Amino acid sequence: MVLAIDHIVLPVADLALAAVEIETRHGLISVEGGRQPGWGTANRVVPLGPNYLELLGVVDEKEAASSLTGTWLASVLPDGDRPVAWAI
Repeated sequence: MVLAIDHIVLPVADLALAAVEIETRHGLISVEGGRQPGWGTANRVVPLGPNYLELLGVVDEKEAASSLTGTWLASVLPDGDRPVAWAI
């Protein structure tokens, strides 16, 4: 069995601002990924060939507070925008 990284998760406080910053700083375009029902989160995707960078943000604080992913994301956001997870 071969494991490979599918994508990297980058938590961001503001999805729209993060999209502008990543394009301005690195020339990388993101596309709207969508909202995760029941999690209180939404994402934008930065395609990187067969892999991608996922910009993930809380969009509904109340909903996020009642979900595992939402509470995890809220807990890592104060540390700043940095990679915190990867999916294989």
